[in-house]
Amino acid sequence: YVPADIPTGYTITGWNKWGADTEDEAITFPYTIEDSPLRFYPKLEQGKTDINCDASKLAETIAGLSAGEYKIIVSGTMTSDILAAVKTAMIDNESAKINLDLSGTTGLTCIDEDAFKDCNNLTGITIPFGVTDINYYAFAWCGNLTNVTIPDSVTSIGDSSFWGCRNLKSI
Repeated sequence: YVPADIPTGYTITGWNKWGADTEDEAITFPYTIEDSPLRFYPKLEQGKTDINCDASKLAETIAGLSAGEYKIIVSGTMTSDILAAVKTAMIDNESAKINLDLSGTTGLTCIDEDAFKDCNNLTGITIPFGVTDINYYAFAWCGNLTNVTIPDSVTSIGDSSFWGCRNLKSI
């Protein structure tokens, strides 16, 4: 048995079997079927779901997420206009906790002023190499932001860029 729809925010972390002569128990593959009838079902765990996404579809992807934790690995050309749309999508969809990995993107040289301000569902971000400036209030009031990865290309971080990021643990 494989479910038609795995709930958003859940991943299959293993398989279990159940049958008339057995208790619910974990199995691994390859598995030889000795008992009959057996039912196999996925072991689901809620956790982070990794999503690969092109930069041009990032805002649309975020807008469509349901509650849960996500790591979005972004590729393609990133622009300030795309980041503005991403901010809107994140503010409109606060139930999805998001860690953005922008390290696979090109084209971005600056994180604009207020780029992620008030995005309380942003939990982490990896800024791409090539960005040289993080402007004022870029991540201000991102209350759930815990980690930021900044590349060596960044030479300027504006005042109060991380103002109000009370859960920030590593930069």
